[in-house]
Amino acid sequence: MTSQTFTVAITNDTTFEGAENYTANLSAPTGGATIATGTVTTTINDDGTGGPPGTDNDTPALSIADISVVEGASAVFTVSLSNPSTSAVVFTPSLANGTATLGTDTAGAGTLEFNSGTVLVPVWTAVSGNVTIPAGATSVQLRLATTDDVISDGNETFTLTATPVSGATTSVATGTATITDNDGAPQFSIHDVTVNEGAGTITFTVSLSNPGAGPDRGLRHRQRHRHCGHWHQRRDSGHQRIDWHFDLRPRRAHPDRDSERHQ
Repeated sequence: MTSQTFTVAITNDTTFEGAENYTANLSAPTGGATIATGTVTTTINDDGTGGPPGTDNDTPALSIADISVVEGASAVFTVSLSNPSTSAVVFTPSLANGTATLGTDTAGAGTLEFNSGTVLVPVWTAVSGNVTIPAGATSVQLRLATTDDVISDGNETFTLTATPVSGATTSVATGTATITDNDGAPQFSIHDVTVNEGAGTITFTVSLSNPGAGPDRGLRHRQRHRHCGHWHQRRDSGHQRIDWHFDLRPRRAHPDRDSERHQ
């Protein structure tokens, strides 16, 4: 017999670590034999980085989970790796408008922070350039404050994108934050008015509990004088148009008393 085999078990883990090697050594020959080649180097290719028969791919991929936040709270994104790496992963975060406008519906993009502590004991630090997921870690948190306004504007969105700079991943990831409106639908109210009949006109004040989203695009009205006629007003606010209508019913008709119009 001129040969003999022996085996060494290796571990199929999920950590991206690149190619690794170790040596096998022969020593203490017997029977008068000598050692010609006593040391050999064995290379273990990490799955996804080379040679058969491995088929798994341990190269980590970035992802950002979509989130929902009530306006006024901070939107906290979690940027994750699919599996850990023995080297740090560095990425550049960037924010983009969706239906929400950065700096109006949220704090300014320059106020983005990352958690340099832990989930249980966070330490929020201003982002300056790139963000690092340390070796062996699988996630990092980033946050941006949102604005608690009094405008009925519905749910709005913005996005965070992580672009890899260095490390074991090349995948770009994007997550969406939905800001949930907490103002409800606008409500009209009108107040009682008492005047002497000699005043000539009655002025009613119609109040809106909170405005619709967007800039006002004009205010139009038509008013009839005193007790007869009717009154219209329409307010266009962004994509929301608010209309109301009043009928003032006279106690007695005066067909020969024409009403003054204000257009």
